[in-house]
Amino acid sequence: MGRKEDLEGHICESYELIHEYEDILRLSNSPKEKARARRALEEQWAFIEGYLSEYLSLCRRIGTPVPAHIGDIIAHFEAIPDKWGLSGIEEAPSTAATQPAPPGVSVSLLTDIVPTAYCHHLDANAFPLITVTLDNTGRGCANAALCVSTTIEDYSDTAIASPRVPRGEQVRVPLLPLLKPAAVATLNEIRPATLRVTVEQTAPTERTLYDQTQRIELHARDTALLAVKATDGSIVDLTEYLAAWITPRHPEIEKLLRQAAEHHPDQQFVGYQGAPTLAQGAEIVRAQARAIFTALRQDANLVGGNRRHHWEPPGTGQHPGSESATVAPGCRPAARCSPTTCAPWWCIER
Repeated sequence: MGRKEDLEGHICESYELIHEYEDILRLSNSPKEKARARRALEEQWAFIEGYLSEYLSLCRRIGTPVPAHIGDIIAHFEAIPDKWGLSGIEEAPSTAATQPAPPGVSVSLLTDIVPTAYCHHLDANAFPLITVTLDNTGRGCANAALCVSTTIEDYSDTAIASPRVPRGEQVRVPLLPLLKPAAVATLNEIRPATLRVTVEQTAPTERTLYDQTQRIELHARDTALLAVKATDGSIVDLTEYLAAWITPRHPEIEKLLRQAAEHHPDQQFVGYQGAPTLAQGAEIVRAQARAIFTALRQDANLVGGNRRHHWEPPGTGQHPGSESATVAPGCRPAARCSPTTCAPWWCIER
């Protein structure tokens, strides 16, 4: 394909995108979406103007008339002078039809609930918040390079993947944006957020294939979820990530662990990494957990309420999610509990 045909393809693709963005401006009720569409329109018109400058100069140099479909696009530019050769416009078949067909794009959301408390321990393979399926099996498709990205606006960095999809194949791209610590620190309750997913084709043709937003919920940073419900109704088990709450480096916690060791049969905590079998490792953990619970009950005077999953420090009568419910001076609870979804353990952080 020569440079002339390549430029015609770029012009036609930008013009098609302009129609799509104009539809958004006409039909959308979202101010944010309309603002993005206006910016995109300005950008595409700027692209077309740049392409046309080179294209018309090339047509004059090689003595080729401008095809009618390009002339229609040129008509939108009132400042284009006659010397660019519009008088030589003639009918010609559109080159846009010869462009490779774009890959199909489908986006699935694992869950609209983000477990903020230990999201930094998750990765896209274990917890694919977004899965983008790129289908390059359609008629007229060619080998394609794409850029797939997602972000939680105001709360995360942008997760980016750059897959290459051979003709006749499908590729699934899992993504999980990384939450920003400063933004997470402000989450003291469930808060709605906007998840944006974008798919750009970068070769053999540059074009936007997908750009949509979706509402999700960010849970409080001090809520340890046991599970979340997926969009298909299944349950995503998160109990293994409760390890994220283990022993913060706080003097009062260190003191409590020393007291707990006195209640252990071996008078010490040896860890469990060196256990020869999983069963032996589990028993080591149980013995340590029993010692810690004994220390909490006898040394820290922590008592359990009558309701399941409800722990009440004496004298407070409050749920451990309350800031005033503390085990020791200088410590404050880090995990809120609820009867069905949150950890039945009072976690303490710095």
